[in-house]
Amino acid sequence: MPRPPRKFGYLLETWEQIKHEAFEILVDHARQRKTITYGELAGLIQTAEINPYSYAMSGLLRDISLDDEKAGRGYLATLVVRKSDGRPGPGYFKGVVSVAEEDYESYWQAEFERTCASWAEKT
Repeated sequence: MPRPPRKFGYLLETWEQIKHEAFEILVDHARQRKTITYGELAGLIQTAEINPYSYAMSGLLRDISLDDEKAGRGYLATLVVRKSDGRPGPGYFKGVVSVAEEDYESYWQAEFERTCASWAEKT
């Protein structure tokens, strides 16, 4: 019997539940104009345990960002930051090829504002 399809080790159904739960947490933070650390986000997800420093967390944020892009919204992954410095990890900027490294901070701040504004308008 074939093994059920998985993503980052999670059954696809579980992955979608994790993604939905993370999405709801991030929308709530966007409406409050608050960042959240990778560890805090991982700790709030109840569906399954997810390591905040794992490829699964990166994949989760990437999947949510792709959904945001398709829907024309600000990127919710913008709200997820490192505890050490309150900024996104380097993976956040990998998809931003048109932004020079010295402009990362201003890009991130502008995207944070855009994301929070896009969710403030939706009730």
